[in-house]
Amino acid sequence: MLMVVLSILIIVNCALLFILLYAYYQQFRKSKSSSEVPQGYQGAFMSLSSPMGKAIIESSQEAIIGQTLEGAVTTWNPGAEELYGYSYEEIIGKSINLLIAPHGKAQWKKFLEALKDGQAIKNAEMIHQKKSGQQVHVALTISPIKDEMGHLIGASIIVRDITVFKQAEYILREREKWFRTLIENSVDLLMQIDPNGVILYTSPSVKTLLGYSVEERLGKNIFELIHPDDVENIKSLLKEILQKTMSLTGECRVRHKNGSWRWMEGTGSNFLQESSIEALVINCHDITERKQAEERFQRVVEFSPHAMIMVDRQGKIVLINKMAEQLFSYLREELIGQSIEFLVPQSVRSKHQEYREAFIRNPEPRPMGAGRDLYGLRKDGTEVPVEIGLTPVEIMGEIFVLASIVDITERKKTEERIQRYTQALQESNKQLEQFAFVASHDLQEPLRIVSSYVQLWAKKNKEHVDATTGKYIHYIINNVGRMQDMIQGLLMYSRLGKEASYQDVDMNRIFSQAVENLDLMIKKYQAKITCEELPWVWGNPLQLTQLFQNLISNAIKYCKDQEPQIRVSAKLQNVDWLFSIQDNGIGIEPQYQEQIFEIFRRLHTREEYPGTGIGLAICKKIVETHRGKIWVESQPGKGSTFFFTLPKIESKHAKEMVMTNFEKGT
Repeated sequence: MLMVVLSILIIVNCALLFILLYAYYQQFRKSKSSSEVPQGYQGAFMSLSSPMGKAIIESSQEAIIGQTLEGAVTTWNPGAEELYGYSYEEIIGKSINLLIAPHGKAQWKKFLEALKDGQAIKNAEMIHQKKSGQQVHVALTISPIKDEMGHLIGASIIVRDITVFKQAEYILREREKWFRTLIENSVDLLMQIDPNGVILYTSPSVKTLLGYSVEERLGKNIFELIHPDDVENIKSLLKEILQKTMSLTGECRVRHKNGSWRWMEGTGSNFLQESSIEALVINCHDITERKQAEERFQRVVEFSPHAMIMVDRQGKIVLINKMAEQLFSYLREELIGQSIEFLVPQSVRSKHQEYREAFIRNPEPRPMGAGRDLYGLRKDGTEVPVEIGLTPVEIMGEIFVLASIVDITERKKTEERIQRYTQALQESNKQLEQFAFVASHDLQEPLRIVSSYVQLWAKKNKEHVDATTGKYIHYIINNVGRMQDMIQGLLMYSRLGKEASYQDVDMNRIFSQAVENLDLMIKKYQAKITCEELPWVWGNPLQLTQLFQNLISNAIKYCKDQEPQIRVSAKLQNVDWLFSIQDNGIGIEPQYQEQIFEIFRRLHTREEYPGTGIGLAICKKIVETHRGKIWVESQPGKGSTFFFTLPKIESKHAKEMVMTNFEKGT
């Protein structure tokens, strides 16, 4: 569009300049024709002493010069003084050749010879020079001066400075040359047509754009090239240009010489009243690629699985697809041209306009209404929950907004169902936790009584307890103890992450506390434990101590027939701290490396390695509660390395977010 406007401005400016210069030049031509000495005054030059002759010569604004046949200046009026710069005293009696430019002397000689032959010289142009040496363009009218006998004795010369007019001619020629070069090399197509559409002029670009030569189109009607479906629209446009004498723009399909159709956008201007043009000027450029891109865009929008609506800067709907028709129950004809607020519930309509204007001021792709529930208004007045994405689209320098609208009714229903299920699950978990606590308490009490009474009976009847009875008593006490340990571990497992407090934790202190708790075991097995510098993390100190304690005790316990060597370290990996606990124990077969983290999963008999089978399950739950992962890498006979990650959290906001997630258990 900008190129079209610039082209029209150039054409108008050039045309106006051409008209002004042409008119100025014509006026000059007419005035030159009137510069001849009237026949009735020629006698005055023959009698220079007459009052009439002197008055005419002295009052004339043009230079009037008299000369003898030999070229001596005999008459010199004020107009001549002003033009050439010589005073009367300086020039009288001097040769007329002082006024002739060197390259014009031969031309001047021809003028005098023609005068001697009886020919009058009218409006002859040549170059003279002033006293200063400056050259000027002049127009001459040379008339003979005769004596009383009719013999030629000299010449009277009327001189007019036409330098300005010659400059105007030069500018006119250069402008016309520039204008023609501009038109003939333009990628746009420029035409002049009469009111009936007959082509009076076409630029050479008609060959590039439409395949025709200039000669093939001159004198032909422009409507021969326009697609039949577009003819009436273009005729209506031209009629409006003729009636309103204004510039209008339109689009149509134009036939290429090869038979294909090209989309053209043209701006027509009325210059019928300009005498130098007297035509309608049409400036066209090819928009086929743009129209094809628009058609592809419209197809993408039309066949999108989501509702799509495009609005202009004022919020007017300019495009709508089939899914939007279905969503809002309107036909697209009912919505095109309507304000987008037409589809917004009344309760938020005024605010929506503010949001829309704010988006236009800062047009960037983004979801609409982040953190708010959005609703659209259907034709029947019902409201539908929606999710909207906004994308700015620039078309011909103008910003439009494309809204992708998704009906989230089913999602809302699903979210509500999930919320109900979550609440029910949370209530069930709470009840199960309460049950586990009560059950474990109620189970431990009978077990404690059984163990106490068996030991009491054995103590009182130790004289009567033989080897077999002692063995049975040992089995009873041992299994009751294991049962108590399992119940205690299960209770601990079920309560992990519940009502736990989180804070900045120095993992070096956590490691030291775990080692202190395992002091007897470490001394018993003579374990060697080394630890590198550990970071601070965000977590629950008691749970993290339990994590280290379980992993280190396993590393000691599963080290057979050799002194346990355990190394603890940590390093930063992306956004997590990666902790590792490496040992030189018996190792783990690959097929069991995931199973060992399951509750009550054991790979050995209790006689080989005592335990409840719940320690690693507790470790896994602690790590996951802290938003980390845990795994093991091991080879049988070559030891194991347990890895776990904990988030690297620095900002207060990030800690609050993690804390919220911990409390939600998500």
